[in-house]
Amino acid sequence: LFSWAAMSLWNLVYYAFVVETVLCILFMVLSYLPIFIRRPIKNAMKQLNSKLLGQAATFCVVILAACFAESIRGAGKHRHHHDDGHADGLKDKLFHDNKRLRAERNAYLSFGSLFLALVLSQLWVLLNRVIDLEEKEAKQAAVHGALVKQVKNREDQSGLVEVAKGLSEVEAKGALSQDAKALEQTIAALRAEVKQLRDAAGKDTTLQDKPAADAGVNKRPAAASAAKAPKED
Repeated sequence: LFSWAAMSLWNLVYYAFVVETVLCILFMVLSYLPIFIRRPIKNAMKQLNSKLLGQAATFCVVILAACFAESIRGAGKHRHHHDDGHADGLKDKLFHDNKRLRAERNAYLSFGSLFLALVLSQLWVLLNRVIDLEEKEAKQAAVHGALVKQVKNREDQSGLVEVAKGLSEVEAKGALSQDAKALEQTIAALRAEVKQLRDAAGKDTTLQDKPAADAGVNKRPAAASAAKAPKED
């Protein structure tokens, strides 16, 4: 029963070594994988990240360290043995060599599994930090995008207000220019009327002056004849 339990334990150590090797390779090349593969792995890591998992990992590391220490002790125990040259001595030598080689194999296996467990734990911690930083960066990017959108909306609103003001000013200027044109036309019409009135008044004065001039001319000969009449008497 003890030998069966020991064999089962070392089989578990071997399987743990294989799984740790695969996980280490996967975590090392995780950043080079496509996003549709990388995203589910990160989500699974985020969900599995708990205190219970850390305690289980610590327990496995302790078990692997104990297995490594036991295999080293067994290899040292079966390394030194006495050979008396007889058949029993040869069998004993083969038995001790078998035990020593098995212990050394278990030592290499347990040490490799322990080393990969430590590397895997560090990769796990680093990847969790990277995931947290990516989430924070995504949140900051979302907040920044929302702020930029608000600023753009405000700028667009202020731009629309300025455009409305400009249009009102243009419309006001257009109305003023139309009023000015109407005033200019009215002034031109008034000037034309004044000119016509002046021309009409000038004609009337010339017509009134002509009869007066004719009367003066007629009066002058009459006066001359009146002056000459006494001299003839």
